[in-house]
Amino acid sequence: MSPAMFFTHPVTAASRGLMDWNFTKMRDAGAHITIGSDWGAAPDPSLFGPCAGIVDIVGQGSKEKGGELLVKILTIHGAEAVGREKEFGSIEVGKKANFIVVDKDLSKGEFGDARVLRTYFEGEEVWNSET
Repeated sequence: MSPAMFFTHPVTAASRGLMDWNFTKMRDAGAHITIGSDWGAAPDPSLFGPCAGIVDIVGQGSKEKGGELLVKILTIHGAEAVGREKEFGSIEVGKKANFIVVDKDLSKGEFGDARVLRTYFEGEEVWNSET
């Protein structure tokens, strides 16, 4: 589902079902959901804002439940979708240590105004907001 912000957009609501990307319906039907971003040329390619806009919907009214599910959708679900869950998608011994450190608890739905503090690639810090 990319970009995530369009799933609750007026254009999709006016599509008469042609663009009915309803998280709850898809999850209840057993769909494997992941979110990606193909908008790298955008002024702000962050998914935090769009995720803040859908966290309550994904959690069926619960910001915390939505946050927990969105973190899985953004991490392990993406790795599973491409058959790489044994290498990526969660922090476990033996997996590639590619991750970001943020200043909010995304698992509790705190996507609004979240900022990336550090970025790690294969265990090495490659970006730090303080440097």
